[in-house]
Amino acid sequence: MEDLFEKLKLLEYFKEFQRLFKNVQPINKHYFAMKTKPEEQLYTFVCISAWLVRKCGLPFDLPRRDDDFRAVITQILYALGQLGIDEDFSQARLQRGWGEQVINVVDALADAALEQAGIPWNPDGEEALDDEQALIVQNDDLFDLESGRPQEDQRDPILQLTKDAPLSRYPLKPPLLSDVDTDEWRLEVERLLPQLKITIRPDPKDWRSHLGQIHKYKEEMDASLAATKGQLETLYNSIGQTLEKLAKREKYINSQSEGLLEELKAAQEELTRTKEQYKSVSGGVTERSRILASISQEVEDIKHELDERGTSMTDGTPLIHIKKSLQKLKTEVAQLDVRIAVAVNTLLKARLRERGHFTNAVNTAGVAPPEEDDFGILGGANLQF
Repeated sequence: MEDLFEKLKLLEYFKEFQRLFKNVQPINKHYFAMKTKPEEQLYTFVCISAWLVRKCGLPFDLPRRDDDFRAVITQILYALGQLGIDEDFSQARLQRGWGEQVINVVDALADAALEQAGIPWNPDGEEALDDEQALIVQNDDLFDLESGRPQEDQRDPILQLTKDAPLSRYPLKPPLLSDVDTDEWRLEVERLLPQLKITIRPDPKDWRSHLGQIHKYKEEMDASLAATKGQLETLYNSIGQTLEKLAKREKYINSQSEGLLEELKAAQEELTRTKEQYKSVSGGVTERSRILASISQEVEDIKHELDERGTSMTDGTPLIHIKKSLQKLKTEVAQLDVRIAVAVNTLLKARLRERGHFTNAVNTAGVAPPEEDDFGILGGANLQF
């Protein structure tokens, strides 16, 4: 996770990413290593992955908080396949937003983005030294600063291997004699001394580098304690006196309110008895009220029925209808009488006409005329209507 953090720094994570995603908090070196806030971690993971995919030169939509993260993770895995990263990642584990596979996905995308940008990556996290810096001698690593002698673990490894070997295997050679002038060597050293650089890189994890701060903070705390100790003691004494006064007032109030408390207790008992009596009485009242309501409903029904009967008895509308019907019948009977009279008159005229013709025929033939009928026209003839 620390290497991944360094890769993100090389890719300008704190500038470009924070400019694109202002609502996402920057991560630390152990952000995806453990579970803290799964939802926030998942959103940060998909945002960083989308940013890295875009850094690799592939098109990718920037995710939002209301997106379906399962679909976004599927797109990220598809982008990994396009980049030639064929590792088998579990989508279910990636949806957690933290863990080893999340770190591996972001790390793989960061490597691809570094390769796309042409930025070299040194696993040790140190920049390559140029020719001038290569001449720098790390005296704090090679030499003991107090004695000026080389440290045992920094000597030539071949010498370390042959340290305990028997002398017979490595025969002694005569010592080499130097023909270098001491004064010239000293002058050369004084000439090159300003060009030598000793770089001591402090380790932030070393407790010795923080020892001075610890002593400084301790002195500040001691000074602050001396200044505030008197105020705290005064405040402590004041609070103690106030608590004593409160205790005395409480005792006095309790002694004064004992009689009132007894009266209150007696009143509460009386109230309880009254409530029970009221419940017993109100139960009978409720039953009687129900019976009264039932009887009242029956009375209302009877009144309604009597009103309907009285209305039907005093109402003259049916009699008027009967009179109108009788008058209509009389009118129709009169019309029928007129029609019957007209029909009889017409029939009589027809019979008279026939009788005249018949009489003429009889007179001509010498036959006696028939007897007259009821109408005095023809004997034996019946009129049918």
